[in-house]
Amino acid sequence: MKLNPNLAYNMSELSNFSEVLNVARDVADAAAAVHREHSGSIDPEEAFTKGRADFVSITDFEAQKVSIQIIKEFYPDHTIISEELPDNPGNLQETMGGAWIIDPLDGTTNYLHGHPMHCSSVAFSIDG
Repeated sequence: MKLNPNLAYNMSELSNFSEVLNVARDVADAAAAVHREHSGSIDPEEAFTKGRADFVSITDFEAQKVSIQIIKEFYPDHTIISEELPDNPGNLQETMGGAWIIDPLDGTTNYLHGHPMHCSSVAFSIDG
């Protein structure tokens, strides 16, 4: 199903979340395509360390980029909180309107070592 990015949304009047769900699926599918594209091609030694046993790779950043592009195409005014964004808005309870919470590559350590247990996590919240 192709969604119409030109529709205007009032979150207080949005009673049917099927379109939000479709966008979330599109985001997850696009991130998964990035995961598949880079699968097996990234050396774990090339990953960045965010903390003890907490890694981030180019795949995280590329999956994040396509995820944000899709969300912004349909919901340009929504807040996006992503694990890899340096300027996250912080507290979800302080956001008004629609907010997307994404982890573009959930399970980076598994991904880097070729284990299939990884995914893209996508969530949506209204008014915190």
